[in-house]
Amino acid sequence: MEENKILWLALILYMIAAPVYCRYYSQSVPYVSPRKKVSELHFFFHDRISGENPTSVLIARPNITKEDKSPALPFGSLFAVYDPLTAGRFNGSSLSLFSRNPVTEKEREAAVVGGRGKFRMARGFARLKTRFTNETASGTVVECRATVVHH
Repeated sequence: MEENKILWLALILYMIAAPVYCRYYSQSVPYVSPRKKVSELHFFFHDRISGENPTSVLIARPNITKEDKSPALPFGSLFAVYDPLTAGRFNGSSLSLFSRNPVTEKEREAAVVGGRGKFRMARGFARLKTRFTNETASGTVVECRATVVHH
């Protein structure tokens, strides 16, 4: 019984003395967010869905239609588009746009949801305007005015 009291007394003294000898050795460094930049871009791209070097490729289509080769695309068709920026200070960088793209409308808007290169962690919006369409060659020239916030 006496040993039990000594053990409890030693434990209580240890718990009282332990905080006195403890120190916090780490230095906290506050997080500093990188400065955000806003870029206003204006460029044109030539979008081709067929031919020798297409820039748009159909990657999924709804299963409600038969394998017809009609030029009209059914609702729900999903395309991957690759039109790289190849000139100026953003050469080699790219933007990721995500949106419904009603190509029959002359003007439309898409959301900028990311990017790479100088557009890392980008967000913003892009206004797209069809300037010229050649249905026999499956080519379209699109004007893009984008406002992009990036690091």
